[in-house]
Amino acid sequence: MKRIFFTLCAVLLTMMSFAQPQDVRNTPFYKAYLDVPIVKKASMAYGKLNTEMIEYLLKRTNPADVKYAIINALGTTGNTVEYSEFNSQLVSKYLEDNFNLHNLDKICDVLGISSAMSLAYLDFYSSEYDIEHALRGAKKVDEENFAQEYPSKVTNVVYEMIYAQNVINNNYVGGLAGDPEMVDEMAKMWLTISRGVRQIESALNSDAVEIQEDLREQAKKIIHESIKEYNQEFSVIKIISKSSNPYRVSINGKVLGKTEPYEVYEHLCSPGYYHIKAVQVSGYVFSPTENNRDVNVEDGETVTVTIGFED
Repeated sequence: MKRIFFTLCAVLLTMMSFAQPQDVRNTPFYKAYLDVPIVKKASMAYGKLNTEMIEYLLKRTNPADVKYAIINALGTTGNTVEYSEFNSQLVSKYLEDNFNLHNLDKICDVLGISSAMSLAYLDFYSSEYDIEHALRGAKKVDEENFAQEYPSKVTNVVYEMIYAQNVINNNYVGGLAGDPEMVDEMAKMWLTISRGVRQIESALNSDAVEIQEDLREQAKKIIHESIKEYNQEFSVIKIISKSSNPYRVSINGKVLGKTEPYEVYEHLCSPGYYHIKAVQVSGYVFSPTENNRDVNVEDGETVTVTIGFED
């Protein structure tokens, strides 16, 4: 079993920097495409689709990044939740009337990967909280994307944005930052969320030779800026207990808690020098075993120390 500790300093930093997660849906990368007339129109449509936009989204040969910019403009400037039923019915009718299509897999085959991801991305903006359906669709499309000889970077980035929002929705619990009794849960929450969101960064930075560079540099910058609060690498002191007895652990004189036998603990911290002290709580005959460790932790580094035995 693994547990996570936070220092008081780290808690305060977390409360200031991470009071509430950034909603990934508010990332306005469409602004890098306002020179494209249909994107500009979408940014003034209040979240409401029209036939011209649908025709553009479903035309296989239209560029993927512009398609996604249309959806992004609708979702970040308008109320796609309010218009979700209208938009869904309009898309469904167009697909049925023009292609006799009802299934996302068939849309992928007939109209192309970017058209199918456009519909999954629109679905993502159609509900404030329940995005599981959009995520399942986007995951299927992204798998098809990577089955191509030259996968689309922007298609993968859109999938990772949907995935990251789902991680936030499933892990964020409001009010933890103000409750000192919930420090351990808050640490786990932010570690999970940040790892999920930083997958967007990995997708943006991918330099694999086979990946298509089909996202404008300005759009990349906007996305980077929107998720920068998650780009901080956590420094970690990993404490491994080798003992069948519990130990009381302190770092720099502050007691963190009591270890359980043979457990692994992750202590999230800022870079710096730390003194770890572990004192046996029970199971000794005359005097408890005491371990003292000094470590220097670099930014983003994980340093492992072991306790629970005679030095």
